[in-house]
Amino acid sequence: MSDTAKLGAPSVEKLRRLRPRALAALLSGDPADAAPWVELAARHGLAGGQLRLGRMLLDGAGMPQDGAAALGWFKTAARSGDAEAMNMVGRCYENGWGTAKDSEVAAGWYRRSAEAGHDWGEYNYANMLFDGLGVAVDLPAALGWYLKACAKGHPRAMNQAGRCHEEGWGVMRDLTAAAHWYRKSAEGGYFRGQYNHAAMLAAQGRVQEAAGWYAKAADGGTLEIRRRIGRELLGGDQPGLRAVGLRALELACESGQASDCFHYGRVLLHGFRCAQNVEAGTDWLQRAARLGHEGAAEELDRAAA
Repeated sequence: MSDTAKLGAPSVEKLRRLRPRALAALLSGDPADAAPWVELAARHGLAGGQLRLGRMLLDGAGMPQDGAAALGWFKTAARSGDAEAMNMVGRCYENGWGTAKDSEVAAGWYRRSAEAGHDWGEYNYANMLFDGLGVAVDLPAALGWYLKACAKGHPRAMNQAGRCHEEGWGVMRDLTAAAHWYRKSAEGGYFRGQYNHAAMLAAQGRVQEAAGWYAKAADGGTLEIRRRIGRELLGGDQPGLRAVGLRALELACESGQASDCFHYGRVLLHGFRCAQNVEAGTDWLQRAARLGHEGAAEELDRAAA
């Protein structure tokens, strides 16, 4: 029997008797079990319950999805001063979740969250300033907010701080500072930080170290970053990185897209900067053909001729 089930039917008295840690665990539990308690907590003014209820409604977890209702609960929690809820209101307006998209309103909520010291609010407000969404472009101010989030250990903000220093966006170009922030972001587990850290290591000739970080970026990254790593490392002038590039192309095939299977199959079939593997290459090209890639069958025919 779960801890939630042991509590029996939800009641205000039971909520009041729970210690903060137990209450937090209850509200963050399995959505199906937690839903009645979360709704009770939200309706009785607990900001943590309101925030959790908003997230559950937004995701359709434990209850039917309802973006408008989610936004309502985020606003309720935000009005009580919850900085995380302020950030979520901003996200709803930025992305059009439960409301029409409105970058200006989103930026306002992100700013409130940032000024209240929430790291995601700082990061998201910095992005708005960086891109000029809902506010005027202000690169020095954007970097300032990224750095505030960095001080709280935010890996995505660290990567952005690295980019600003590398490119000279809002600050004098400083590759030493860029390398520092990329490393911190990489160590924090952000795949873009890992990619950028690896690229700087490779540029310094530290190929073995770079290979490890490229591999981490490919393992945890998006399809776009996997494709980029595969393309750059296989086509680059560092033989010690090509195995990682080949692995990245294989990981890209997890997308199930015909183009990825076709590209990986051709590389293997012809041994492009890797050991030739006709059998595996043929298999991947056949997969690409089954997925509808028009050039895969022609490639197989040419290989068989």
